[in-house]
Amino acid sequence: MNPALIERVREVIGRAGQTQAAQAQRLGMTPDKLCKSLGGVRRFTSLELALLADAAGTTVDWLLSGRRPRAAVNVAARLNGQGESTQADAQGVLALYGNLIDALERLGYSLPKPPQPLRVVDPSLGAAEQGEELAQMALASLSGSPRSLGNEELAAECEEAYGIQIAATKLPDGLDGVAWAPKEFRLIVVTSTAKWTRQRFTLAHEIGHILAGDAEEAVAEQLSPGLSRSLHEVRANSFAAAFLMPRDEIAQDAWDGMGAWEIGKLAWKYKVSPSAMATRLKALGLINAEQRAGALKITTREAAQAAGELADHLKSAKAAEQGWPPDKISYVAARAYLQGDMSVRPLASLWEVDPDTLLDVLEPSEDVTSEPTAAETGLVFTP
Repeated sequence: MNPALIERVREVIGRAGQTQAAQAQRLGMTPDKLCKSLGGVRRFTSLELALLADAAGTTVDWLLSGRRPRAAVNVAARLNGQGESTQADAQGVLALYGNLIDALERLGYSLPKPPQPLRVVDPSLGAAEQGEELAQMALASLSGSPRSLGNEELAAECEEAYGIQIAATKLPDGLDGVAWAPKEFRLIVVTSTAKWTRQRFTLAHEIGHILAGDAEEAVAEQLSPGLSRSLHEVRANSFAAAFLMPRDEIAQDAWDGMGAWEIGKLAWKYKVSPSAMATRLKALGLINAEQRAGALKITTREAAQAAGELADHLKSAKAAEQGWPPDKISYVAARAYLQGDMSVRPLASLWEVDPDTLLDVLEPSEDVTSEPTAAETGLVFTP
């Protein structure tokens, strides 16, 4: 038995201010088993350590290794200018996912290792051109066009194609999304909001950051921090526009003399806001400034209504507001729970549900049996 582990467990138990018997009951152990484990005669099970970590507000990784939770030192964050969010808020958002990934790794449950970032081939290009090139490379890895997928479906497709774990959850005011890509994993969290086209553009923006290598733990800064961030943002915005509205597809769908409502309908087809579509068309030289200004006055709801698909707009808004957990982390964490290696609390936090509610779903009550027989219900067929 690891003496350092025992010492940390003793520290956690002492901090709780309860007797060993009370702690043992909380961990589902007998006092005798706990005494033997603290004496180094018996090993703690993975589930016991998970329950102990939950109760103490720490991580299994810390109990096992003494390592403090992974710090998201270098992350790419997209602020919307409507709140007081800072880089510290972005780092805090990522703590839940980073700690869970670390705990799963320590328990022997590994996530698929991400491939190498899609580096821009020609660094002499401007930031906008780099974003275009990166988007073309990224689109080649997808099985279809992003415009055929809803936000959560697009996230799942990108998880598969680029090895990025993607979640949508409520973020602090002013924060639209964060991206973090240390060597072991890639992670994006976007805010859950009814403004689903904004959520979608943020998702694509953060994917651009990760594929360009902007959100790794060690980024070699060639320029002053302020200018470097500005270039990164220009590239990520250019990537998002080219990823969601590919140049070749847009060129086929657009035409000279498009009016504001035609631009709005085209925006609906590509699942972006009319302002995003108008800006993209203007950047490609397909419309002029006056046409763009007209389209900026149209909302996504109005574009959907003009296309006769208002119900789909409302459905998309509801789904984006509900959010979703990352697919791969959810699957691995659920497997760890079902194998008895992790408590239900991390999984409940990931899915944003009450632990007791989740237990009812994962382990239905034993009194739920098959449907009652005819004799039990009093319903008997008579010819």
